[in-house]
Amino acid sequence: MAKTAFAKKLDIIQAEAHTYLRQVGYRKKGRTFNKSLDSGLIHVVNFQMGRRSLSGQFTINLGIFIPEIYKLLWFWEEDEPKFVDHGDCEIINRIGDLKPSSEDLWWDLKKNTRRLSKTIMVHLDKYGLPYLNKLNTQEDIIQEWNKHGDTVGFNHRSGLSVAILLAKSGQEEKAQSLLINEYELHIDEPYAEFVSSIAKKLDISLERNI
Repeated sequence: MAKTAFAKKLDIIQAEAHTYLRQVGYRKKGRTFNKSLDSGLIHVVNFQMGRRSLSGQFTINLGIFIPEIYKLLWFWEEDEPKFVDHGDCEIINRIGDLKPSSEDLWWDLKKNTRRLSKTIMVHLDKYGLPYLNKLNTQEDIIQEWNKHGDTVGFNHRSGLSVAILLAKSGQEEKAQSLLINEYELHIDEPYAEFVSSIAKKLDISLERNI
């Protein structure tokens, strides 16, 4: 299928970003960039074109792939993907969320391509990569969540996600406390059974110690 004029313009903008991101360790596939870290985490930068009312616009998604969580929650019998899409990430933020104004930021591809490229580079350098580079290890993520909670970019099950990281790092008591809280908070919901199933895989009891 032939590319639209908007897609071709985004290709130009993305090519400049590729030059920059490649220098700091990212590799590219399609509209997504991955950087694999020694900790096993993968930083993800994704260019997303808008649809319907957002047609002709684009935004940037930033994600952190956490293999321990990905395997335990969804694909425990499979290896992690060879290249990670932002939808596979446990932590996701749009770049506009990281600005002091915290806005759902989309750029208009009808505007000057060169100016858009410069704007994107500024946003990646000022907001995108500093955010990702704060979260290079599992312990970084735990500490950031302790300080800022879900604003780190976790989804609604952040307590469960952090509990998994704690358990995998040998902090079983803290993991147990979080799992019990998650379970009791949702005791009348199907989600509680999901938490229970994860606790069993981690070999952690949901009974409070007396």
